[in-house]
Amino acid sequence: MTASPGLVVAPHARASEAGAAILREGGTAVEALVAASAVCAAVWPHMTGLGGDGVWLLAGPDDAAPAVVESIGRAGEQAGALAEILRAEGLTEVPARGPRAALTAPGTVAGWARALRHEDAGRLPLSRLFAEAVDLARDGVAVSPHLAEVLDRLESEAASWPGFAQTVERTGGTLRQPALAATLERLAEAGLADFYSGETARALASDLAVADCPLTGADLSSHAARMVGALALRSRIGSVYAPPPPTQGLTALMMLGLFDRLQAPEPDGFDHWHGLIEAAKQAVLVREAVLADPDTMSADAASFLGATDLAMRASDIVPNLALGWPVDAAPGDTVFLAAIDDAGRMACTLQSLYAEFGSGVVSPQTGVILHNRAAAFALDAGSPRAVAPGRLPPHTLSPVMAVLKDGRRMMAGAAGGDAQPQAVAQILARHLTYRQPLDEAMAAPRFRLGKDGPEDADDVKLENGADPRVVEALRAAGHAVRMIAAPNALTGQAGAVVRHPDGRTEGAADPRAEGSVAEA
Repeated sequence: MTASPGLVVAPHARASEAGAAILREGGTAVEALVAASAVCAAVWPHMTGLGGDGVWLLAGPDDAAPAVVESIGRAGEQAGALAEILRAEGLTEVPARGPRAALTAPGTVAGWARALRHEDAGRLPLSRLFAEAVDLARDGVAVSPHLAEVLDRLESEAASWPGFAQTVERTGGTLRQPALAATLERLAEAGLADFYSGETARALASDLAVADCPLTGADLSSHAARMVGALALRSRIGSVYAPPPPTQGLTALMMLGLFDRLQAPEPDGFDHWHGLIEAAKQAVLVREAVLADPDTMSADAASFLGATDLAMRASDIVPNLALGWPVDAAPGDTVFLAAIDDAGRMACTLQSLYAEFGSGVVSPQTGVILHNRAAAFALDAGSPRAVAPGRLPPHTLSPVMAVLKDGRRMMAGAAGGDAQPQAVAQILARHLTYRQPLDEAMAAPRFRLGKDGPEDADDVKLENGADPRVVEALRAAGHAVRMIAAPNALTGQAGAVVRHPDGRTEGAADPRAEGSVAEA
């Protein structure tokens, strides 16, 4: 815990320090996170970048609920024609890699702009916010262990990605992205709207056309970030908020709400682990049944957070028996960033390319790596998740904010696809229900329910450190438990910040990532 007037949490230490430097110069929480996000694009390009999507939660020191900035790209105008072609080719899903995967507009930059406008930020110019990222992208940054592992694993596959080798330059242990540096400088000079309707947009659209991507300049110019209402969960400890569909914020809130009703007496016992795992199953079943573009959903997401519905689903959880589990996995390579500034404002954002390096399509002129969120669409024309022009794809992003009865205010989130809401719920259960210190709650063993990919087993991956007797009890109850090394990125790479009623702040960075907490 710290008495510092502000702090930044990010999954890479260079990003945390860049954001904290902005706070020390008088910048706001949002400005700090824009700077940190740009640095992440330079140092962790496999996880996030200007070609991805983003969701923000923003709150003033006295706001009862956070504002939500949703900057999720819609399927482009050619989506319908592409779906017909894919079905005619006998495919059952949108490809996860290659030009056809770049079908939805990138929302990250529009999210930056909308968050800055909401906070009425403008203390520092964009040139200052991007300065550290520009230097790192142009001059080079040491390849971190996490990035090195991904680059080595994908080396042969990435060799065929349009624009990748000429844009993401790896020389020994150094990574350079000079085109990205130039794009950030251009946006600092011309404004963030240039990404969608200016010189940057024209260069990006030109490269997409050369790569035979279905995304067009018109799709870019039509994108806009939106302010949307947060979903809310009322619990014994206070109110918890998350973004609405198409994100899986509903999944995180349902998991917390169900576990709250189970009232497991102590951490790390059988009831704790069994309750959280079974709560995750119930929440994911709802997600699979209803989550889609809000305009195509058959049910109101908020209805699943009411006391009656949660009580009914909690009663379906058998105290000593595991529910069988056959649900496909969603990939996820994401960054979570959070900040508190000297005025007590709080901000957090999850930004993502979806898979590692997204679609694998890179714009040589701009250095932008295009995400592959379109892979979450269905090709079945009768599905509410069917790909169609103007539709939002299902999204894994799920940051949360808790406004507690004791006056504390907390923001948390995690990378990791399906693991995102699971990680957040596990951390909040430890910290808020069992009052474990934030660092301990962040570092404690976690599980991941379900597959990590198509070839993975549909089991419960539990980090080493759990009581072996409890593990055996879980297996006896029918849980397919597989022990994994700890700490393990499979269980999510999380972060959290807390502001206390007296103004003290604290933060925690996940040991499963390469991040830190940096004070202003």
